[in-house]
Amino acid sequence: MNKNIPFGALFSLVLFLTACSDVLQAKNDAKSATQAPKFTLHVYKSRTCKCCQKWVRHVEEHGFETDVTNVTLMSGVKDKYGVEPQYRSCHTALSQDGFVFEGHIPAKYIQQFLENPPEGVLGLSVPARGAFSFSMVSPAIADEKLTLKRAVEIAVENDPWLVSSAHRERATLSSSVVASSLPDPVVNIGLANVPTDGFAFDQEPMTQLKVGVSQMFPRGDSLAIRSRQLREQAAE
Repeated sequence: MNKNIPFGALFSLVLFLTACSDVLQAKNDAKSATQAPKFTLHVYKSRTCKCCQKWVRHVEEHGFETDVTNVTLMSGVKDKYGVEPQYRSCHTALSQDGFVFEGHIPAKYIQQFLENPPEGVLGLSVPARGAFSFSMVSPAIADEKLTLKRAVEIAVENDPWLVSSAHRERATLSSSVVASSLPDPVVNIGLANVPTDGFAFDQEPMTQLKVGVSQMFPRGDSLAIRSRQLREQAAE
């Protein structure tokens, strides 16, 4: 059931939420569990991935039927169904109509999507084990009613590029502090002219104990210049 739709049309969970109207939310809230239509998801996952097993149980508890296939090389599945690298997560689920659901998407959003699928959209994605990973967050997050503002906040907090960029910024700022300091002094301790026949330090008058301390002083303003360069680099 592979659809020939460019994956560039794939909405992330956050982008999909922008299309959810108050009318749709009220309609879904009014439905009972017995009235909700049954959907089947074919889930591809690693046999050893415990977080994926929890997600499968989650969707089953919310009325979905699942057909699980354990796969050794998940990249082959994602290549087959057109999941581009920036949208990939630990498991891939397919609906009966060929829609792709990538990662730890709460069941209620998959339900909303399948009941009213937007035109020209391949599916939903929470890349790189995002905010809705059921092995990492409380059930309250998965069940919370999201506003557009809150959805954007979650997306920003869990975007892999933004998170790694924040770590790089902090690391560079820390390096700028180190760069403004003098190098650590070096202490040298040594012995010279120790007689090897008895190793007695008072046997020969030429036996010496050497203790030294050295400190490197960089030229001019090189420390301050390097520190400023790193701070500017962190601000980019």
